[in-house]
Amino acid sequence: LLLAGLRPHLTLAEFDTHDIEAVDSAITQLTAEKLIPISIKLASAGFFPNNLTVLYLAPIVDESLLQLHRDINDTLEPLCTGFSPLYREENWVPHCTLALELTPESFAASCLNLADYFTPMEPMATHLSLIACCPFCEQKRYPLAGSDPLI
Repeated sequence: LLLAGLRPHLTLAEFDTHDIEAVDSAITQLTAEKLIPISIKLASAGFFPNNLTVLYLAPIVDESLLQLHRDINDTLEPLCTGFSPLYREENWVPHCTLALELTPESFAASCLNLADYFTPMEPMATHLSLIACCPFCEQKRYPLAGSDPLI
């Protein structure tokens, strides 16, 4: 991910839009007025059984993470089209992607390394990012209310 210019992150929504300015304005208002930094407890590592090219860290899902997800989705869904069902609350598998598009050999080696070196951690979520696809490219970062905008 770092090679693609992306920071480690949890994807909260995936969508298309014909009005990026409205999306930008809504996120700017939401992050300035309502959303505050939250602690994310990354407690385990995993992979998707139907996609053995991705490794991730999994957070403990608590009310603050669910509320962040709800706030984002409730704000963006009316402004967007093609809202991915994978990111609706009833389907969402929160995860912090470590690696994408691994070969079978690098997947196996990465799993072993992860098993040897991973320890649970508790980083703070201090910003939201709007990321375009594909290729992945961070369009804008939004500091959450009360966080340092320079981080």
